[in-house]
Order: sequence, then structure tokens, then C-alpha cells
Amino acid sequence: IVSLIDARHMNVYAGGYQWIPEEPEQGPRNVILPRHLALADLLPDVAALRQPTIFVGNIPLEDQALIRAQLGDQ
Repeated sequence: IVSLIDARHMNVYAGGYQWIPEEPEQGPRNVILPRHLALADLLPDVAALRQPTIFVGNIPLEDQALIRAQLGDQ
């Protein structure tokens, strides 16, 4: 799960989390440290996880297009 907050000009505040069903008491694990960065710099980190990904947040259309272009069906 990647949580995004639009920071304008193709920048975001983002963090990535992974839920492990076998360890529900642990809660979601942080797999991408929360930070402010360009969306284009975040996407290689997401791709490197090689996991199905859900993006949540208010994501502008141009950001959605960039995510789809770089990550495809991931």
C-alpha cells in the first residue's frame, strides 16, 4: 500500500506499507520510508518491491498517468 499526498509540481509526500496476513498483530510494515520527493523518484522504489500495489490518496490525473505508465499492472 502506497499512501500519497499531493505536494504539487509532481511531488508527493509518500510512504509504503506491506500487510503480512500471517502477522496481523504486527500491523503493516513500513517498506518505503515516509518522505517528500518527486513522484518519478518514488516509482522505482515501488517497482523494486515486485509486489501488487495499491495507491491511496488524492492523486491528480497526471500523477495517475505517470504511475500507470511506469508500473503497468503492478
